Amino acid sequence: MIPEFYTEAAAVPPTPVDPSETVNQWPGFLRWLKIQDGILAAKLSESQITLASEKTLGLEVLEIFEDVIKDPQALTRLTEAASAFFGHEFQWVVR
Repeated sequence: MIPEFYTEAAAVPPTPVDPSETVNQWPGFLRWLKIQDGILAAKLSESQITLASEKTLGLEVLEIFEDVIKDPQALTRLTEAASAFFGHEFQWVVR
């Protein structure tokens, strides 16, 4: 469960997030991302993630945004934002 102060302030967690908690923290990440990169956040607003391994996340996005998110520049923006928020760099499997 995301502590209330993260959801209210859309703040970065104070310490790196345990990879097993990434799925639970995804909604907080999206709120934070909306402030940082509103366009990317909008494209991910209906997304869901699954933890494939400690360093790999499965990312399920709306079909209309799949090619956009798979673009190397978008993946780089997502990777950098996720690293800033979660404290880990992930590989993405977009579907």
